[in-house]
Amino acid sequence: MNKKIVTLILINAILIQIVGCYSYQEITKEEFLNVKENEDLRVTTKNQTSYEFDAEDYIVKNDSIYGNGKIVNTKLKKRYYKDFEGSIYLGDVESLKFDSFDVISTVVVVAVTAGFIALVISGFSISFAGWGEKGGSGHGL
Repeated sequence: MNKKIVTLILINAILIQIVGCYSYQEITKEEFLNVKENEDLRVTTKNQTSYEFDAEDYIVKNDSIYGNGKIVNTKLKKRYYKDFEGSIYLGDVESLKFDSFDVISTVVVVAVTAGFIALVISGFSISFAGWGEKGGSGHGL
């Protein structure tokens, strides 16, 4: 039973990692230009090209974003990435999004998985409670 509990806890941890506690939050150009510290960034240009940059892989200089990132191409719900190195003119930018911590989805995922684990554990204790009583061998002898 202990192995099952450990397995359920590990599954919970993996689910939290996969579902993610982060999401992209849209910001204005003014907010972006006034930010003191870089965060992971998604840029969508007016021609609908999307770029993703890690926090340490871009800088803003004059009227452009310079850096190394990925061009994101989405086809049939699959995402494909292509390396990108260069600049993006801020006048061509349609939207900017920072990857930030999402408290609500984190709390929901943790609560649901913790509830599931509690349900499974209580189910195990109920099903094991009858063992050792009359006919507990399960062989019908």
